[in-house]
Amino acid sequence: MKRSVKYTLFILIAGILFFPVRVNAQAYLDVLLEDMADLNVLKGDLEQAASDFSFLEIPEIGLIRISGNEEELEQFSDHELIEISGQLLPIYSEGTNILDFGLSSSQFILPDDMNSRSSHLDAFDLLEQLAWHKSLMTNEGESFAYSTGSGLRIALIDSGVDVHHPFLTSRIDLTHAKSFVPEEPFIQDLNSHGTGVAGVIAQVAPDATITPYKVLSSTSGDSFWALQAIVQAVKDEQHILNMSFGTYKVEGGSEDDLIIESFQRAVDYALAHSVLLVSSAGNNGSDLDVLTESEGIRHLPGSIPGVIAVSGMTSDYRLASYSNFGSNIHFTAPGGDMVLVDGFLDISEMIYGLYPTTMDNHLADLGVPQGYSFNIGTSLAAPAVTAILANYQAYHLENFGTLASIHQVKEETVSHALSLDGLIHSRLFGYGLPQITPTMQAIQAKIPPSAVFIDKVIEVNTTIEAIELLSDIWTNDGLEVLAKYEIAPDFSSLGKQQVEIVLADSKGNQTLISGLIVIQDTTPPTAKANYVQLKQFSSLDPNMFVADINDNHDPQLVTVTFDKEPSSEEVGSFEVFIRLTDYSGNAAIVTSNLTVIEAVTEEEAMKSVDEEKSLLVVEKPSNKKEKPVIAVQNTIKASDKSVRLPQMSDSMNQYYFAIGIGMVLYVLSHFVKKSRKKKYETK
Repeated sequence: MKRSVKYTLFILIAGILFFPVRVNAQAYLDVLLEDMADLNVLKGDLEQAASDFSFLEIPEIGLIRISGNEEELEQFSDHELIEISGQLLPIYSEGTNILDFGLSSSQFILPDDMNSRSSHLDAFDLLEQLAWHKSLMTNEGESFAYSTGSGLRIALIDSGVDVHHPFLTSRIDLTHAKSFVPEEPFIQDLNSHGTGVAGVIAQVAPDATITPYKVLSSTSGDSFWALQAIVQAVKDEQHILNMSFGTYKVEGGSEDDLIIESFQRAVDYALAHSVLLVSSAGNNGSDLDVLTESEGIRHLPGSIPGVIAVSGMTSDYRLASYSNFGSNIHFTAPGGDMVLVDGFLDISEMIYGLYPTTMDNHLADLGVPQGYSFNIGTSLAAPAVTAILANYQAYHLENFGTLASIHQVKEETVSHALSLDGLIHSRLFGYGLPQITPTMQAIQAKIPPSAVFIDKVIEVNTTIEAIELLSDIWTNDGLEVLAKYEIAPDFSSLGKQQVEIVLADSKGNQTLISGLIVIQDTTPPTAKANYVQLKQFSSLDPNMFVADINDNHDPQLVTVTFDKEPSSEEVGSFEVFIRLTDYSGNAAIVTSNLTVIEAVTEEEAMKSVDEEKSLLVVEKPSNKKEKPVIAVQNTIKASDKSVRLPQMSDSMNQYYFAIGIGMVLYVLSHFVKKSRKKKYETK
């Protein structure tokens, strides 16, 4: 019956997982310094005390490996500058390949897709058909509509990778790839573990970039190599570190304290640089809380605070039989499991993934192509979560222009994780199975509106609303946005101005959009024409010919000049062209009119008076009764247009005044004589 576990197989797998081959001891001493500034002092002391030595340094965490004579190194371990000393012990991969079970192909139950495999189903198609773990992590591929991990860099700290695998060649970045394994100074995977882990990442985050850092050989690894890789990956600006390896250490022992403190410093160094760390929970099937409380045993690096530890789950959302669990578990993810049905191993419950093409998978009789195999382990659960976090960060980067903080990543993924046992946080599954689609949908609701700033040229003193300077406006809800100036531009000031606009959507999400506007004056000034009438030879000023000057920038800065210099020497009417030029050089021509009238000089005025005087006749009084002679004066017929009378000197005025007085006296004397004569006749 399905789920009935065959104990002999379990014991076999446990032996494979829990008792790996240990790396041979070397003549070296690993030491932690409180202050790396003491390194040179330590070297100087060692030169005097030891015959021959060499150093490997990780200055970022104060860790040094000193190689030399074993007896001399032992005596040196208690140096006053050394905080902790000892030997960092091995680390191991936390995954199991189907070949490790030692079963024949006749003892396997094959997946239906493999049984019905036809010739047109190539290796990639089969990988897709059997990838139930990918379907669980991506919501049946729905999450790819939001993100595929593009732009994210993932450090694969493992056993290297098959750089020639057709599924990985376009996804592997060898620029910073490095092997820290002295006996295997190349990236090619001789273990198969790293290639399988890389395959899971590539399936769930297909556009993320994977950089391999080799710390596991074909058999095991060294903690020092792993610590070197963690620090180097951070320095290489990797965004996420995947650590599908582990070791168990007892707190309180000198060497174990050394490795625990070293990993703590390395994790702190990564977190200080905003790098996410994901680790497998381990395949011991243990309650890690009980191990720690009862025996002081810790699983590293998954138990280090700040590391996202991942337990393994099955296709039906149960904890995998081999998976460790405890309060340090942050998430769970598919790791596959060994499921027996009527004594046969159902390999469809395992994780079908990548295998080095340079190694024989020994599964040809099952129809499994080279380069692929079946595996189980928390080593495969961790990269599934790593890929999910890469997709999250890529989506955040695309929409916000920055990566989310570590706190935000954890908070958002936790809040949308699927609880597998109804608990907010459980010791089996942590916060549950990450659900990337609703997580990214929640991000989308927080995406502020966006728009393109229009670098606009604006006429001076023309007010433009903020929304008029934006195009291609986008909101996450399709509703209207509010645009306002952070600081209103000065539309009366000529030249370039930096403008900042706050764009807000209906949910209150805001974004600040900036750009340049240019305030310029392209409109010429205007004025009314004045029609001027002047005497001949009068001086001319261009301002006489215009009134009500107006300019959209500043009327006071408008200059008025003759477009062509007029003359008042000739009598008559003439057109006058006035040029108006504003501060920006815009010009306009105003057409006016000038009327020049004839000027009368003083000499001509005197001559005219003399002519008038000669026409004035005054008769002396006589006894004869005669009518007086009426003075006749020439009059100048007025022209259609008014003419000013010529001015006369004071002497001429006195002359005419005297004539006037004489005429008045003459008339009065005449009336007096006449009155007397009449009176006499009456008598």
